[in-house]
Amino acid sequence: MNRSESGNLLLTFKRSKLLKQYFLCLHALVFVAVIANDLALLIKLALATSVILHAGFFLYRRQKSMTAIKYTEAMGWEISTGNGFMPIDVLKSTVITTQALFLHFKIKSNVLILNRWRKRVFLVVCDMLSDQDYRYLLVKLRMTGIK
Repeated sequence: MNRSESGNLLLTFKRSKLLKQYFLCLHALVFVAVIANDLALLIKLALATSVILHAGFFLYRRQKSMTAIKYTEAMGWEISTGNGFMPIDVLKSTVITTQALFLHFKIKSNVLILNRWRKRVFLVVCDMLSDQDYRYLLVKLRMTGIK
């Protein structure tokens, strides 16, 4: 984490072990439910294969998630997706809790994008940052005002 006296903020996210364990347990439960179901063998195999493929897709997509968030007085909030930082507006529908932050934001862009594709949600689980950084992020979000 980088913080300066002027109130600027740069946080880099780690991969969440809690989120990975939660989703893998959820996929395992669904897999067991599919196998225990009284369906034809071919349908069971198709459903079990789709559960396994979805778990693999989750693990692959997890590697391509956003990596950093930045706040500066001049530019406001920005999020990195690996291709540099994009300016965003944090929306009122953002949910802030002690264990997780559901960051709902709208991308500020001059490129013609449909409005529904500009709005996105990013889940920040408490173990993606150190305790101090997570608390600082929550306080900074509350203080800068959610639009």
